[in-house]
Amino acid sequence: RWPPPHLAQRPPSTGAPGSWPALVADLASADPALAADLREVAIAFARDPALADRRAEDAAARAIDLAVAGPALGRAFAAMGDPARARAWWQRGFDASPEEPALALGLALAMVDAGDPPAALQLVTRAAAGSGDAAATFYWAARGFAAAGATLDAVGLARQAIEQGAPGDEDAAAGLAAALLRQLGVE
Repeated sequence: RWPPPHLAQRPPSTGAPGSWPALVADLASADPALAADLREVAIAFARDPALADRRAEDAAARAIDLAVAGPALGRAFAAMGDPARARAWWQRGFDASPEEPALALGLALAMVDAGDPPAALQLVTRAAAGSGDAAATFYWAARGFAAAGATLDAVGLARQAIEQGAPGDEDAAAGLAAALLRQLGVE
């Protein structure tokens, strides 16, 4: 199924540090050891981001696969409201398995959240090319770009989703494009 469920839904961001440990542990509920590491990172982040960096490095060192741990750490930092650290961890996960389209899309969404839409657009294209469903990739990327405030880029991605979709499958992308254009003041 494309995109993977952890990419289709962005982690909720909260300003309440007390809720971070439970929130980030849910991001790795299938891996109890990683979930425990994410809780430790969240507790440390509430005290001092530099301490969280050390805890995250420790978690990555214990991980069997950085292509799994990196994105989990990235989603955790995104949920705690730190897009720069989220991008860095997504980058490390992507570097561990650069041919994986889900990691390319995840890194692209982290890049746009961190304020770098041009770099993100390049990775979206890479993710779409390798995904097996370019239309779905462009659609989910458009939603992510829109959520990050990159509305004009999101319109372009929605257009690509319409162009790449099978006839009759363009309703969701067309609806998203129409809503984004209204948001931009274009009727």
